[in-house]
Amino acid sequence: MFAEKIGLPKQDCVLLPRVKGLYVACKELAPATTRIIDFTIGYSEHGKDEMAQDVFTLWKIYILGESPRNISILVDEYDLKQEIPSLNLSGSHEIVPAEEEEHEMQLVNSWITEKWQIKEQDMEYFYKNGQFKAADLHQYELDLKLNSSWEILYVYLPTLCVVPVIGATWALAKWAFWSLSMMGRLTPTQDSKNRARRVGRGPGSGLGKTSGRGQKGQKARGSVPNWFEGGQTPLWKLFPKRGFYRHQKLELNELKLGRIQEFYDKGKLDFLAEGEALTMKHMKDCGLITGSMKDGVVILGDAAKYTAPIKIESTKASQPVLETIKQAGGEFTAAYYSRGLGFRAHHSPDWFLENRGYVPLRARPIARRDIVFYSDAEKNGYLADSDYVKQITVGGSKAKKVFKKTALDLEVEEAAKSESTIAAAQSFANNKVVSFADLKL
Repeated sequence: MFAEKIGLPKQDCVLLPRVKGLYVACKELAPATTRIIDFTIGYSEHGKDEMAQDVFTLWKIYILGESPRNISILVDEYDLKQEIPSLNLSGSHEIVPAEEEEHEMQLVNSWITEKWQIKEQDMEYFYKNGQFKAADLHQYELDLKLNSSWEILYVYLPTLCVVPVIGATWALAKWAFWSLSMMGRLTPTQDSKNRARRVGRGPGSGLGKTSGRGQKGQKARGSVPNWFEGGQTPLWKLFPKRGFYRHQKLELNELKLGRIQEFYDKGKLDFLAEGEALTMKHMKDCGLITGSMKDGVVILGDAAKYTAPIKIESTKASQPVLETIKQAGGEFTAAYYSRGLGFRAHHSPDWFLENRGYVPLRARPIARRDIVFYSDAEKNGYLADSDYVKQITVGGSKAKKVFKKTALDLEVEEAAKSESTIAAAQSFANNKVVSFADLKL
C-alpha cells in the first residue's frame, strides 16, 4: 500500500490526509482564524470495507427509500497556535525560504498524522459499537424526504438532457454515413454543364480560321502574362536591392536578469556548487528558460536590485547587465558553442556518451565577427588573452613574382657590377659645368 511505501502506519477506516492543502489553507486564512473544526462522520449499516457513497446512492435514498438509520458525527476543535506553536501564522505573504517552508511542512505532517491515528481509532470503535466514544452524546431524529416531488428532477435533469444529445449525435452519424455512401452515385444536375467550345473547325461556326482571336498581334499568337509591361523596364528591375541576409545569425532565447534574481531569492539555484557557473544547461534544467531552446541565450537587464553573487555563462549579454553583475559581486562569461552539434553536446552530454561513447570536442569560432567578439575583454569573452587568438593573423605578405631572366639581362647585370662601369659612373657623377675663363690655356 501507499501508506506503507512512504513510512506511515496502515489505516483501514480513513484515507490519507492532504497535508499540502491543509498547510496552504492555514497559511492563507491566518491571521483571520487559526482554529480548525474537524468532523468525523459514521454511517450505520455498512462495514469499513465499503464506502458509504457506494452503499447509499441517490437512487436508493429517494426512489427506493433505503437510507442509513443513524448518522453519527464527532466534532473536534483545534487551535493551531497551541497545537503547533512554532508554525508561522502571522499572515504575511512574503516569500518564504525553501528550507523554512519544508520545516513547517514537516511540523504539519507530524501533527496531522497523530490526529489521523486518533481518527482511525474512533472509526474502529464506531464500527464495533455503532457509535463514537465521547463524553457528550446528543441524539436527534430527522426524516430524509423531499420538500416537493419536483426536487427529484434536480438530480436526474442532467441525465435527461444528455439522452437527447446522444440521440442527435447518433442521427448525425447515421446521416454522415449515408452521405458518404452516396458519393459514388452523384451526378451533375441536368443542363448544369456546357459543352466545350470547338474552334477552328470551319467558317460556318463563326469560330473558324482565327478561332476568335482576331487578326495578328501578340494576343492572337499567344497568352500575355499579367506581369508583362509591354517591353519597358519592369518595376522590379527599376530599384536596386539593398542589404543582405546573414545566414550565420543566431536566434537567441532572451532571459531577464530579474528572473535570475527571483530564482535566487526562492533558493532554486542552491544546486550550484561553490564557484560553479550558471550555464545554459542549468538554465534549461531548473526552469529559468521554458519552451524549446534556440541557438543560445542572451541576458537582458530589467532588475532594479540585482544582488546574486553568482557566475553566469551564456552566449552574450548587454553592457548594462555586465556592469550590474560585476557590482553584485558576480562574474559573466560570453561562451561560444557551434550551432547544432556543439550546442547539443552542451545540453545533452549523457546522450553522446550512451549512443556514441564520447562527447564531441568544443569547437572554436572561425568567423571573423565571432573571433573579435569572444576575444574582447570588454565583452567578457572566454577567448580573451588566449593562445588561440594570438596565433590568428589577419591577412599576410604577398609572394613576390619571379621573372625568368634572359642571357642579355644577365650580361647587363655583370657589366653593371664591373669596375670600369662603376668608375665611369662615379666620374660621370663628378662632372660639372665650367666656363672658358676657368680654363688655363
